[in-house]
Amino acid sequence: MIATELHSRFLRGSFQQVSMEIAGAHSMATAYNETMNDLLNTRRILDQANNELEKQLAAKEVLIRKLRETKKQANAANRAKAAFLSHMSHELRTPLTGVMGLAEMMQMKIYGPFGDERYDSYLDGIIKSSRHLLKHLESMLEASRVELQEANFDIGNLCLRNSVAQVLTLFTHNAKRRNIRLKTAIPRNCPEVRADEAWLRWILCSLLENAIKFSSNGKSVAIAAWKEDRERVSISITDQGPGMSREEVEAALILFGATDSMHAKHNRGLGVGLSISKRLAEVQGGTLSIDTEPGQGTIVTVRLPYVVCEDLNGFA
Repeated sequence: MIATELHSRFLRGSFQQVSMEIAGAHSMATAYNETMNDLLNTRRILDQANNELEKQLAAKEVLIRKLRETKKQANAANRAKAAFLSHMSHELRTPLTGVMGLAEMMQMKIYGPFGDERYDSYLDGIIKSSRHLLKHLESMLEASRVELQEANFDIGNLCLRNSVAQVLTLFTHNAKRRNIRLKTAIPRNCPEVRADEAWLRWILCSLLENAIKFSSNGKSVAIAAWKEDRERVSISITDQGPGMSREEVEAALILFGATDSMHAKHNRGLGVGLSISKRLAEVQGGTLSIDTEPGQGTIVTVRLPYVVCEDLNGFA
């Protein structure tokens, strides 16, 4: 009996010990699981923080690039303004000096009383120089109006063929004088464009004037139009001039950013035509792009919204 009792106690003690060990193991497993869950949560938090940090770094890189680009544009604008001021005196002072000199010679009547035919050539020089001055002053005024957003726009439906035809008549004489052929490729069923008539004519005049000015004698200048997509009509002016480098294109699209190429120096203006044309196109819901390479000529393309109508099937 005593032995049986002792054996029973031994078994109960073993069971209790095993139970305690099992309970301890369960507690350890629970603590381990809780620790692992804490670690996983910590890892998720770290991953989220890392992702957020990467996003912030990426945004910072974008901001840095934008700031660099802005700085680059600001520096380019400052250089353009400095270049404008440096040749402004030449563009305006030279013809003004000529006007004053010729007028003074006539005032002194160096060839005797009026009636000598040489005075006629002086008058012709005065008129040409005065027109040159007026043209530059008008360009400066137009640039200021667009820059200060003071230009007025009356957007309406315009016949592109008529607008181009009106502009071509202004340059026919100059083109013939230099033996430059003016070619057009505008379909009869060209859709009407949505634009301001006066400013569209200004864009076309400016681009055509540049194309003729930079083309060599005996070359050609072409004006074409086609439907770009369901919303826009493209108008291109192509010349066979010296073309431009990428840097010269960037400079030409900055206000007063006339290029410094050797050819441009002989035909230099105030550097407002392309920049104003681009801004005018954008204000009217369009775009202006330049496709050019040195020695390969230049294609300037203006894209404007067109008026949707039913009979456009033959336009391409």
